Order: sequence, then C-alpha cells, then structure tokens
Amino acid sequence: METLSKPKLDAINKKIYQNYPEFKNVSPKKTNQTDGKTVLVYEKSERTADGKPFKLLLRVTVDAEGNILKVSASK
Repeated sequence: METLSKPKLDAINKKIYQNYPEFKNVSPKKTNQTDGKTVLVYEKSERTADGKPFKLLLRVTVDAEGNILKVSASK
C-alpha cells in the first residue's frame, strides 16, 4: 500500500488551506485505508463567544495520486 509522498501532501494542504483558511498551519493526522485511499483529519480547538471550547474537524479523503475525493467539515 502506497502512502502519500511529501510533495503530494504539501499540494493537498495548500488546496485545503486556500479553501478553509481557519485550518491554516494545522497538520493533518493521516490514516491509510485498505482500498488505497488516505483520510486526512485536520483538528482545531476554538472557543465560542461565551468562552466554551469546541473542536473544528475537517476530514479529507484522497486517493493514491493525491486527488481530493471528499471533504467533510464539522461546525
């Protein structure tokens, strides 16, 4: 099973940071799937106006070539 190379990961990160600037400088956690796809999870902690913490999650599924197949975000 092939993992994403550094240049492919950098290109994916650049696209994600352009479309989701709130995740800029957040490094993703990589999980390889058995079908050759990779799931990248970007996680960031924020606070509401009244000071309560919450997590922002961005889940990105990519293929072995580094093409983004699916993006899902939590609010």
